Amino acid sequence: MVFAKRKLIVWEDVLAPGPPTLTLEYRGPNPQNIYEEVRRLMLLIFKAAEDDLQEREFFWDRSRAEERFKVRLELTKDLDEFTFLSVSVDISGFAKPSEEFGKEGAATVQIYGRINAEYPQDTTLQKVFGSFFIHRTFKRRREEYRVVARERIHQFHDQLRSFLNLLPKRG
Repeated sequence: MVFAKRKLIVWEDVLAPGPPTLTLEYRGPNPQNIYEEVRRLMLLIFKAAEDDLQEREFFWDRSRAEERFKVRLELTKDLDEFTFLSVSVDISGFAKPSEEFGKEGAATVQIYGRINAEYPQDTTLQKVFGSFFIHRTFKRRREEYRVVARERIHQFHDQLRSFLNLLPKRG
């Protein structure tokens, strides 16, 4: 990220021109296990450090037999001096006791990604060079970043979907 008094910020949805989010709906055994798998997959697929991943929202109510949860994880990964990838994953759902599985319930997972570019605008030279740099030179690189990020988000989506189909019975 750029540290400057003034900066020009350009952001693009990774999944554009389609819908900005990918959604998974799950109903079955052990939906509470999705949280740990999402964390693991985000770090693995986006090749990120633990410090790059933050819990922006965390609510987990275990005061009743039916657990309710809502979590937002956000990964921020630097791509170069001016550009970073931001991926948010929202998980919400419930889990209630089950004799067959230990717990069963439902969960919704929403995945959103965006490429952010920040250019310093403190001096006249930065303003002139920044505009030229954005429109002429850096546009191609941002598009390359967007293509790679889109592939990784789809890979994350596919691996999470595979995990949801393979949740084991508790025995």
